[in-house]
Amino acid sequence: MGEILSAALGLAVGYLAAVLKSRVEVAAQVDKQLRDTRAADYKDLWKLTGILPRWPKRDNVTFSELHGLQVTLKRWYFDSGGIYLSRHSFSRYAELQDALAALAQRPAAEAVGADVYETVRARCSALRSSLTDDLLSRRPQSLWAF
Repeated sequence: MGEILSAALGLAVGYLAAVLKSRVEVAAQVDKQLRDTRAADYKDLWKLTGILPRWPKRDNVTFSELHGLQVTLKRWYFDSGGIYLSRHSFSRYAELQDALAALAQRPAAEAVGADVYETVRARCSALRSSLTDDLLSRRPQSLWAF
């Protein structure tokens, strides 16, 4: 009787281990596919947010350009990449769009001031940082690297 119980227990543990291993492998495959898909779409978004670089700062950025960025970001969101944003990256995207929307009534040809430039630039940078988190692209290469 003890041998039957041991065999049944061993069979149950083996089965559970196989199911767990299979689920982990499927989850890893889905994560890799998602990262690969995100990488292509995020690359486009990364380029769009380069309109306001930190180094060197651009001169004479106009409110018209920022409005154009808002429209282009919306197009990117609905045409390709928005579905792949993580919750955190979506929050950073929304913060950028909200900052741009707050500027929509400003005269198009007017150049943005340093405060507006920095506000929008910081939102672009926060979004890019979140994208790197989603892609795991700025993680240390090993557990021992800091």
